[in-house]
Amino acid sequence: MARFDPEGGGYDWETAKQVQAVDPSFGPDETGHWPSRVPKIPGVPLDLVGLELKGRSHPTFQQATIANEQLGYNVRRAGDGRYYSQPKLIPTGKFTPWGRQFYKNMATGELSTELAMTFESNGKFYSWPTIWDGRVLTPKEAMERFRKHKGVDPETKGGKPVPGFATEAEAQAHASSKFQGLQNPMQREPFPSERDFFLDQETSGLPPEKVAQGMMTEDDNVTLNPFSLLGPEQQSAVVDNEQVRLFLRKRGGTQPFDLTPEQQMAFQNYGEPQDIRDTIIARTLTGDDSALNVTPEQRAVSQVIHQEMNRTERR
Repeated sequence: MARFDPEGGGYDWETAKQVQAVDPSFGPDETGHWPSRVPKIPGVPLDLVGLELKGRSHPTFQQATIANEQLGYNVRRAGDGRYYSQPKLIPTGKFTPWGRQFYKNMATGELSTELAMTFESNGKFYSWPTIWDGRVLTPKEAMERFRKHKGVDPETKGGKPVPGFATEAEAQAHASSKFQGLQNPMQREPFPSERDFFLDQETSGLPPEKVAQGMMTEDDNVTLNPFSLLGPEQQSAVVDNEQVRLFLRKRGGTQPFDLTPEQQMAFQNYGEPQDIRDTIIARTLTGDDSALNVTPEQRAVSQVIHQEMNRTERR
């Protein structure tokens, strides 16, 4: 089989057959026409998602490009010489608490800020943005940015490396918890009674690590301590944690699981056993090390919650 030329008039049969081997439904339609691009399919390498399978000189390349644009995609030539169709983004002028801009994703009609991908590097799993400078990069280009910036997202406030996780599910859960908050904003300013609560916390003589930095509210929102000296990235982490706990409250809490002796000691003043379990799972899902030595049982519960959050997001 001749080598595919992205500028030529052929079709990338080798890649098409590779995708079909993963998903047999990927193939010709009733007219015999094969797909023009590689969609996101479980099991298909991330590097192939969005790849255009027709060469630029193919008789229907322009027709496919117009169709992609009508569906909200831009077609561009990447650094590897191949053409990719990626979602078209329209800036909104609004930003996340950690500094990333919200974009109108013209392919889905939703707001996007990261379109994060999950990958493994040096034994850990990471969730990393594919949106950079107002456009969607290919996974390969995004990985190059990860290596270039040593895991630090320059578009996020704080300048710290993104957290690495022991499993892919945990990295996906971390991205999911952030997405949950972005797609369903639940953060608001504190009411007067809540400000009084936070002020009491700050002036009560409690150790700094015991002072509440944020909380779930009775009207199913999240509010932050207005007297806190936390930076934007730390505030974002508090919001992520409280939003997961809010999801758990609506769910009725997590299923029972055992705590380690270390966790029992650290969380002994955190309220009822259900409150403690919810706190541990929320911190596990958001990559907070203060969950302490997370057990395999607790990781399994976290994965169940992660899956449920994903189903909620897709509704």
